[in-house]
Amino acid sequence: MMGAATLGLSIALLAPAGAAAQWSPRGDVTPPSTSTSTLPADTTARLNAALVEAWAGLPGGAMATVIVPGRGRWVGTVGFANDERKRAMTPDRQSNIGSVTKTFTGMLVLQEIAAGRLDLDDRLDRWYPSIPKADEITIAMLLNMSSGIGDYLNANIVGFAEELIVNPKRRYRPDDLIAQGVALPREFDVPGTGLAYSNTNTVILARILEKETGSSYAALLKSRLFEPLGMSRSFLNVSGDLQPPHAQTYSDVFAIDPSVPPVGRTTNWSQSYVWAAGGMASTISDLGRWGRALGTGRGAIPASLAAERLDNCAPSAPGTPTAYCLGLVVTSDTATGKPITLWHNGRVFGAVAYVGYYPATGAVVAVMANCDMEGPDGQHVSMRAKAAIEDAVPGLLGL
Repeated sequence: MMGAATLGLSIALLAPAGAAAQWSPRGDVTPPSTSTSTLPADTTARLNAALVEAWAGLPGGAMATVIVPGRGRWVGTVGFANDERKRAMTPDRQSNIGSVTKTFTGMLVLQEIAAGRLDLDDRLDRWYPSIPKADEITIAMLLNMSSGIGDYLNANIVGFAEELIVNPKRRYRPDDLIAQGVALPREFDVPGTGLAYSNTNTVILARILEKETGSSYAALLKSRLFEPLGMSRSFLNVSGDLQPPHAQTYSDVFAIDPSVPPVGRTTNWSQSYVWAAGGMASTISDLGRWGRALGTGRGAIPASLAAERLDNCAPSAPGTPTAYCLGLVVTSDTATGKPITLWHNGRVFGAVAYVGYYPATGAVVAVMANCDMEGPDGQHVSMRAKAAIEDAVPGLLGL
């Protein structure tokens, strides 16, 4: 779903038509900015400046962390958890993380593969025989976005926005979301021959998990990932009810309705419209923990299977540095082929996030922001902060 991925990958939450409201930076307000760090003072200063620059006076605020094994950890915040009341952002604030959720769904599927209950070559017709070309679509193709199944979300993003503006607590059933995606024209004819980012793929995978295990997707997240990894402030936020302390979330999606102000709160909006493809809430501390598991598999899947993810990527043009592999995005050195970053980002109405693992040094970078609006460069805060942090401390990340 969501999150503007770069370098040829189409992983964007498309802006609803008319939702082009621009936020004027607060010239009269000095945004609060704090950090805690065990990294050297000059490094800390560069990271603080990078986060403030990336935020650029948008609504709400941002949180970020950089964790480097054997070197130290930095956590920074900027801006506001509550714009109206000018309550400063703090690192304990929970918010939604959008399509970073896909990395968790993918990891649960890989756990089933490690246990021998699923196989990457299992065909979709085992569970959904009525889906076109289900006998040709594999688990691996669903994981790496090469199935060709249409994307229910971005095909009707305006419709979801209109419905949620009227009824923020509307509940969507996963099987209905799948049906919407399957009813769309296929992105390409032969499964496995292209890359087409589709939230439908990930919702299908989570329903397969539920059918195979007899447990709900939310329960699997909790018992298999959150609890073992110590992620005590993460959960599947289907209802939209964030847990305190949490950030308010802000979006310009309201611009599709000329009768209301173009920017408003989405804090209580149901996340059932994205479910296993983007419905999780978390904190910057929990995402920092997740970064290492995402990159190495540690605490979740065997190292050998974690490495195998990078060998199962959707077809891409020669020399393309970024690929969608099994449940995550991989950016590699085009000269050597070595992975530089294993990552994913996310964007839902009112929130964005990024988490990345940098194998050269074992570093983790995570960013969260409670605003989905784009800055002057067309990027939202989490991706701007990712780029600013990489530019500020390339040595720490092995870049």
